[in-house]
Amino acid sequence: MGALAKISVVSCVNDFGKYNSCVRSSFQQELRDGTVELLPIDNTSNGFSAPAALNKGLKRAIGDLVVFCHQDVIFPQRWTEKLFEQISIAEKTHKNWGVLGTFGIARNGLPAGHIIGCGVHFYCPPLPAEVQSLDEHCLIIRKDSGLEFDENLGGFHLYGADICIQAMAKGLTNFAIDACAEHLSPGGKLNADFYEVMDKLYNKWKYKNPPLAVIETTCKVCRLQAGLKGRVAYEIVQWKRKRRRKKMRKPRVGIHLSKLSDKPKGYFQGTREEMLKYIPKSVRRTLEVGCGFGGFSAMIKERFGAETWAVEMDKEAAHEAAKKLNKVINADIYEALNQIPDNYFDCIIFLDVLEHLIDPYSVLVLMKQKLTDEGIIVTSIPNVRYYRNYIDFAIKGNWDYKDAGTLDKTHLRFFTYKSILKMFERLGYEVLVIEGIHATRNKKLRLLNILLFKALEDLKYLQFVTVVRPRSRPRI
Repeated sequence: MGALAKISVVSCVNDFGKYNSCVRSSFQQELRDGTVELLPIDNTSNGFSAPAALNKGLKRAIGDLVVFCHQDVIFPQRWTEKLFEQISIAEKTHKNWGVLGTFGIARNGLPAGHIIGCGVHFYCPPLPAEVQSLDEHCLIIRKDSGLEFDENLGGFHLYGADICIQAMAKGLTNFAIDACAEHLSPGGKLNADFYEVMDKLYNKWKYKNPPLAVIETTCKVCRLQAGLKGRVAYEIVQWKRKRRRKKMRKPRVGIHLSKLSDKPKGYFQGTREEMLKYIPKSVRRTLEVGCGFGGFSAMIKERFGAETWAVEMDKEAAHEAAKKLNKVINADIYEALNQIPDNYFDCIIFLDVLEHLIDPYSVLVLMKQKLTDEGIIVTSIPNVRYYRNYIDFAIKGNWDYKDAGTLDKTHLRFFTYKSILKMFERLGYEVLVIEGIHATRNKKLRLLNILLFKALEDLKYLQFVTVVRPRSRPRI
């Protein structure tokens, strides 16, 4: 395909704060050198369906290549270079490709692609891989391909599957590529709107001799062909899918990291929007320890008008955070203490940081003198008793360090619900809030927990959030 003069990035936007902190902040250099144009389609009034909004952007786009992405997607530095590299590889065998994406379902029903989502880094090689469908968080087409989204589907679902079907019907091949992006959506249950669009998708294709009788998406199997042939194909695919999911609870994860400084960009870029509700709306000055690229503190600054400080030991992440926050100290927390003023902060934040520290206890004690009289500390801490970990070490006898997650190789400390409470109590803190977040929906665990009178309640949470304050002010 060769180097393209320009890329157009189109998003349907109903939250410009989120869009600016994710998509816009990802392409600052490309915007400066003119290789990327951003086309946010304002949908704050919910006047458009996703296909209608994206088609408006497609018509305006001047780039040879058009990227359609959700407003909460973060792209790492040099992502466009990686994209062109993957296109070059794909075109060696399929000159006329149709749709590209960062994650989807291969023709054999297995996941394919490279994405950070729901706190997990999914890497499913070999890539590029031919796929039957692609997730809507990031889709790429050529401006001159003749493809566009079907506005008759309406809603905000399955337009990615439909445009992949359109491409296949034209004899084009779709690919999942190795151009990792981070999708910040926490996911959720499929609602009635999803099934309404799924019915429209079926009614559109059932008598048109679709290229597939059934299409597998990342969240559901959708029947396309009418009659007995379509019904039989649907039942076979459903049976195969259930068998695969029993054998493989998660897609293949292949992250190759050894130290914190080697973490993928998404490790530093996550904004943790679910933590905002624990920050007081009246907050005036905050300090975030281990801020990464500063996304979370930037949201606090924007929404509450607070003065935001941060400490970040990774040089590149600190440099990016400094563009968004009032002050960023590029050092580890022990070195930074002398640069942090006493009695200054209403809120100090540790989001998945304490477990990385050699001595988190002394740090928490020293933080007391940095707080105002009414100041609080907000933390999120991985739960080592999360049910999957618990099964591994309590039943299977395994304690295997991994490249990401609760048993991350860079974690030096491990916590449970009870140990978190004891830690703050012994350090002289009053626990105002302790809540589990990112709960599993595992039905077997839920039933067992009911039978045991909720004795296993803590096993269902991936992390615990705490809000604490000193029981007494330290003497300076």
